[in-house]
Amino acid sequence: MTQENDLLSRFDADPGRWRPMFYNLKISVPVLVNQSGVGSVPLNNQPFILKAIRHCVVGKIDYSDDWTQGGLKDDGQYDIEWKDEQSNYQNIGGPALIMFGTRDDWRDLPYPIPYNGNRVLTFRLTNLYTRVLDPRADYFHVALSISGLADWGTLQTSKP
Repeated sequence: MTQENDLLSRFDADPGRWRPMFYNLKISVPVLVNQSGVGSVPLNNQPFILKAIRHCVVGKIDYSDDWTQGGLKDDGQYDIEWKDEQSNYQNIGGPALIMFGTRDDWRDLPYPIPYNGNRVLTFRLTNLYTRVLDPRADYFHVALSISGLADWGTLQTSKP
């Protein structure tokens, strides 16, 4: 016979159907102005409500004001275009900082977007100025995090 833990309730056995879900990808963006990198992320076969998109440059970031240190800045100076198989979510790419905010001031989407699962979100990032990186590189990398809620279904519990 197993002993029940008095600190656990029935809600601990099944926290509910809707839980946070993050889809992440990294896109290689050329360092030359007006050049683009593209990446896609497939959604799982489960309902998903997209609430926010976050972005940041990844790598050895120089946070000083001296741009001669390495040239790689998390400056958000790239346009983001985003679509799925049926919808484009802007008329043209828009600056990442205006559309989604900064690492210090994120913005959620104006309205959550529901997906029924098995969809592919595609992102095109276009560099807005020529970057000079030290050591020399042809690309820099931007991470995107697509966050929202996913329907995990009803969990089965062994408790009556």
